[in-house]
Amino acid sequence: MKREKGLPIFLSFAHKSPAFMLFMQREFLRMGLTVSAYFPQFNAYEGAEISANRSQMFILQTTDQTKPEYSEKFTDALYTGEVKLTLRTYRRKQCLREMYVGINGEFATIEELKNEGCMGCGNDTFEMIAKKRVSKEGNDKGDHAAN
Repeated sequence: MKREKGLPIFLSFAHKSPAFMLFMQREFLRMGLTVSAYFPQFNAYEGAEISANRSQMFILQTTDQTKPEYSEKFTDALYTGEVKLTLRTYRRKQCLREMYVGINGEFATIEELKNEGCMGCGNDTFEMIAKKRVSKEGNDKGDHAAN
């Protein structure tokens, strides 16, 4: 099987301990990947306090020694929002309209809400006022006030 080299892979995840990063870099090498660029503090996330609301970005490149870790179709949950199902309430301070983002919400993501804008005033800036975990069946797991 011919392997293409020089293909980019973009990988972003929360900042981790030096021991975890050493493990990850060894995994990159084991899979035949090189790190071509690294950007700390790359993304900012609302509501990701456990990781200081920031993530890092690695740009990896394939080599002629790159081999797939997993060759089947990947169907497991990949994103935190797919594992920790939440319903977040956002509000526009000016018109006091509340909108719901997440599972069973009006919008799947905050990006969708911002792109659509407030249905009351059309603005695209919102404040998260509440977040609650829900099950796939839609049952509440408890309310959590946003900070």
